[in-house]
Amino acid sequence: MKALLPSALCAAVAWCAMTAHAARQHETHLTAQIAAVKARTDYAAAQAAYAASVAELGDRVIDLPEDADAWYTSVFTHEKPSRRERQILDWFDTDPQLQRLKKQTHFNHYTPASSIYSRYANLTAGGLPVVVLQDPSGTVVFKASGEQLPPAPWPLVRGIIDCIRAHCPHCPRPKPKPTPKPEPQPDPDDVPDDKPVIPDIIGPNEETPVGRDDTLAVTAAVFVLSLAGGFIVAARKGKSFV
Repeated sequence: MKALLPSALCAAVAWCAMTAHAARQHETHLTAQIAAVKARTDYAAAQAAYAASVAELGDRVIDLPEDADAWYTSVFTHEKPSRRERQILDWFDTDPQLQRLKKQTHFNHYTPASSIYSRYANLTAGGLPVVVLQDPSGTVVFKASGEQLPPAPWPLVRGIIDCIRAHCPHCPRPKPKPTPKPEPQPDPDDVPDDKPVIPDIIGPNEETPVGRDDTLAVTAAVFVLSLAGGFIVAARKGKSFV
């Protein structure tokens, strides 16, 4: 009987060890399943957010005035574009809105290896990558660089549309302009190297024409309608107590 006791004890210890190992395996498997479900949920949420943002744009498209062929879209990346920079470049070939912008403007991709890259130090000083939209006069209408560039194309499209509307309130209707007299262009070699750095312009700012803030107009309209509805409800309640 005494000889059987150690054997039974060893068997019990072995059984406990096997049970603990199986429990750990089960816990690991369960953790992996939870992580997979969370990943699918996060992906579905991201897809829903993308769909909601696209729906929010509605029929708003990137449309430029008659002189659109004189506008410029420029993308600045490292000489060997990073994965993120390649993704941004791909957006201009795969996203319908950015494809439309690319077709309407002179599209350029510059890297430090480009011969004229140094001329744009005021645009690239904030870091790469950079996406810039300029009107025919060279004025920067939209600029986003570094961390200001979104991880998806639709926020970029929305920012570009907002900036175009702020810069050109009558878009997308053609905006006729008188033909300007030709003026002598400065020699590129005479352009000073200490041009002021141009900050990111990712939405309407203090230069936005009055009346172009659609969000403010919608907010005011909702406030007025809510106030009127409150008066009506209060009046009906007053009558009911009579």
